[in-house]
Amino acid sequence: MMVFAGIALLLALLARVPAVSNSLSILLGTPAAPTSDKPDRSVHLFMLLFCYASPILMIFWVSMLRSFLLFQQKRLEERQRQQEYDDREFSMER
Repeated sequence: MMVFAGIALLLALLARVPAVSNSLSILLGTPAAPTSDKPDRSVHLFMLLFCYASPILMIFWVSMLRSFLLFQQKRLEERQRQQEYDDREFSMER
């Protein structure tokens, strides 16, 4: 699901790049929007940075999730060991 959301975000950003939107409008047969002499490259650069940074962000998110799950597992195991120790201490079978 997260991969599809990332792809949808990239396609939305890609549609805002003037060169791509002009090519798509020519392909679909609609008149292309007039362009200025000095093209705005900020959306294009943002899309490129997002493409290069998304694997790093995904690795960071997965590693944080993994460390959180390991922490919860250790905490629950410690609680279970403590309960077993407490139960043995008050056991009548000595």
